[in-house]
Amino acid sequence: MTFINDVERFNFKSAPHFDIYMCYFEPDLFMDTDFAEFDILGHKYVEGAVNKRKAEFLAGRVCAQSSLQSLGVNESVGRSVNRSPIWPAGIVGSISHTSHLAMAIALPNDAVNYVGIDCEVIIEEHRARELSSSILVDSELMDSLTSPLSFPEFFTLCFSAKESFFKALHPTVGKFFGFEAARLVSLTPETGEFSLMLNEDLNDTYQKDTCFDGHYHNNNGVITTMVVG
Repeated sequence: MTFINDVERFNFKSAPHFDIYMCYFEPDLFMDTDFAEFDILGHKYVEGAVNKRKAEFLAGRVCAQSSLQSLGVNESVGRSVNRSPIWPAGIVGSISHTSHLAMAIALPNDAVNYVGIDCEVIIEEHRARELSSSILVDSELMDSLTSPLSFPEFFTLCFSAKESFFKALHPTVGKFFGFEAARLVSLTPETGEFSLMLNEDLNDTYQKDTCFDGHYHNNNGVITTMVVG
């Protein structure tokens, strides 16, 4: 029995033309031989890690491989010194996972400039409130009071949206920026869309007050977000 289920395609309601490849996996069933079983390079990147970490890593790379192959690309995803994925030439992409769900997207860089995805199990309320001051800016804290989403959903959505945003922009910006760099300025639960606005300059292209569109989905207690443009 393999530790991973079949890879499936998933599309956001508000972005049906972007294919995300996802799979569920069971870390307890992972074995080191699974790297060879799925013909995935990269075992060296997680050498010495616990099986849970290896399972998460491999499941994400399996999804990434499926996405690349859908574009006719048969190369592997590397890893930089800061542990972020290095995509084949001509490709932008992103990988994310929870403890049992992995997903990835790869797109040609002549179609989009950036893409970031993230998936998060909805954070319990007491933990969300503990973390709120380090993740949410003042305007988001105010918006949470009138949001149609519960506070755990709103908080997790903001957290995930900013994770997706960082993954999307970091390869171009080339420097670290925190959760305070952007704020949620619009949210449309009916369509699963949101917008983020920069609170600071990141570089000459991405400056304060620039807006970025995003997409989200809430399914079975997991919020998935994507920032693409």
